[in-house]
Amino acid sequence: MVSGVPVGESLPVLGERMPPPDQSNWKRVLVRCSSQSISRSERVGHVGVDYARLLIADFDVLGAWHHEDSLDGLADFVFWGQDAQKAALSLNAPALSEAEFGWTNLPVEMILERGAAVEEHERTNDLKLATDFRPHSHHWQVMRDSRSSPTESGMTDVDGVQVCNFMTTWGDGLFEVHRDLSNSDELVQIRIEFESR
Repeated sequence: MVSGVPVGESLPVLGERMPPPDQSNWKRVLVRCSSQSISRSERVGHVGVDYARLLIADFDVLGAWHHEDSLDGLADFVFWGQDAQKAALSLNAPALSEAEFGWTNLPVEMILERGAAVEEHERTNDLKLATDFRPHSHHWQVMRDSRSSPTESGMTDVDGVQVCNFMTTWGDGLFEVHRDLSNSDELVQIRIEFESR
């Protein structure tokens, strides 16, 4: 958590890529808070990342965040991997992309039944699959966009406030967080450094 952030306004989130040959990875991500010049910086600490994704949000709205509970009663079940096409043919699962199969926008109970059938089929036939149950939660909303966006990022509304999710591109880890300040100690930006992990 970083103090001194402006309230009641949307803040731009900007990313800078690494130079070649690592240009697919983020070097740093910035949350711009002011147009003033940076006079000095202070390290706040580290942000710990699991599942290779990071959410930038107003701390006060996190109580309204639904990570796993479906907001509309619907869910998706997706599977992929070496034996995905074989399993899809056996289970009559439609293709969702070139490499993914499953079902989308169905009631949670139906998706759970179909997902269980896929996982049972995988076990009994010794198949190699990866599976993902995706209830239509806030997490699903930001990940839906993050999976398809060239910046691997997505936004959603939580209790009237926009939050931003993005993939670290470095996987899991601890990443340095800095406050960049003006000469009057106003917060100019929050800076997350990925290269220095």
